[in-house]
Amino acid sequence: MNKLLDYTRDYINGTISDNVLSVNTHKNNWYQESPVEMKRSEPDTWLHSKMTSYRSAPQETIVFREIHQELTLHASFVEMCSWYYIDTAWARAGLEAPVWVEEPPSKLWFVSSTGGAASCQARGSPPPAVSWINRDGSAVSSVPGVREVLNNGTLLFLPFANEAFRATVHSATYRCRASSPAGTVLSRDTHVRAVVEQYWEVQVYNQYVLEGNTAVLHCKVPPFVKDFVTITSWTQGHTNYYPSQNADGRIQMVSTGQLVVRRVRNSDSQLAFRCRAVHTLTGATHESANAARIYVTAPRSESSPRVPEVESPVRVQRGTTATLLCPAQAYPTPTITWYRQENGVDLPLGALNGMMGSGSRRAGSRVKTAGAVLTILTAEDADAGTYSCYANNTEGVAVLQVELKVVSALSVRVTPPSLVVDAGAAAHLTCVISGKVMSMVSCQGRWSSQWCHVS
Repeated sequence: MNKLLDYTRDYINGTISDNVLSVNTHKNNWYQESPVEMKRSEPDTWLHSKMTSYRSAPQETIVFREIHQELTLHASFVEMCSWYYIDTAWARAGLEAPVWVEEPPSKLWFVSSTGGAASCQARGSPPPAVSWINRDGSAVSSVPGVREVLNNGTLLFLPFANEAFRATVHSATYRCRASSPAGTVLSRDTHVRAVVEQYWEVQVYNQYVLEGNTAVLHCKVPPFVKDFVTITSWTQGHTNYYPSQNADGRIQMVSTGQLVVRRVRNSDSQLAFRCRAVHTLTGATHESANAARIYVTAPRSESSPRVPEVESPVRVQRGTTATLLCPAQAYPTPTITWYRQENGVDLPLGALNGMMGSGSRRAGSRVKTAGAVLTILTAEDADAGTYSCYANNTEGVAVLQVELKVVSALSVRVTPPSLVVDAGAAAHLTCVISGKVMSMVSCQGRWSSQWCHVS
């Protein structure tokens, strides 16, 4: 305990060197002793050699009292729900705990031919040292020709040949750490994904449709680039079709990338359609080499509606446009009516006007139906649910159910955003989690040494 007291005195006098003692607490035997007072701590409590990190449950507080200086020092501790720290008596000693000036992004995607970089900067008094750590807490080091850790806080990934891909480097999770004698703060996770550049192309396929019904053309993207490719348009001769919310026209490109052709007629068999797509990382644009045609069949007899299987559930980001399709086929041409399931009962969307969405924006202004196409503008959390398409004609009815899921980015914050407390006083923090990315979100048990667990 005398060594701890000497350490505290040296800290106050500003004479700490890089080789000060490191305190090991695995014996779990801390106790009260004047002039240094400590509360009994858990076995996993540890104190860094520069008092830069503190790991324990929030109620376990370490207090150092140096009577001659009449100054109380709290080891600043980092609560990793939102990389939050409490800074109390450090301010009285003229110190400022590290805070982010530039926090690295949560996602860093780049192609192998270009490389990528993530930067982080922090301020504080004294200026904090910035470093990078792996997910397991180990230090990130430079790998010649592959990865460089720069002195300015940048983590640089160099361009590489396809065969030089390293999963531990190019598909990994990193965090930035800023440390000083006043405390330590850790950034959010940065998920790095290097994409090996490969040749890719999009394809379209012919559709066979009964005259008077609706045709839906699909633009297929290879699975290995699907996360990075966006379908931008369709072409037919010199005519371009771009994503549109206007269903007044007979031909419409919808938000999900398909091309919808309503009330097909014999002359549509002469048309050739191609799609275009862009790689969001490289900017490369590809047009389908082949063209899709609509083969229109004249009905020979009356038939009841049939609806092909469609993708379900459909997932959309909150605030974007959701599109549901019901390409029913029959003769006579079926009438399409859309419903939403409420408490196990299908109710017409018209009857739900004002029940979907929130605030002053009513569903009627955002939900549009045009035969086989249901469009929900600026999707909200309340729009999620099960939708049913009823296709009716004189020969029968067919029903298609599609589940819509509205997701939003997961975010974590701590309230209050800053807190100053007296020595020995209680500090109350609230971890607020929002977003609908995962099926279950919880802070498990207590705040751990590294973060508030979200799963």
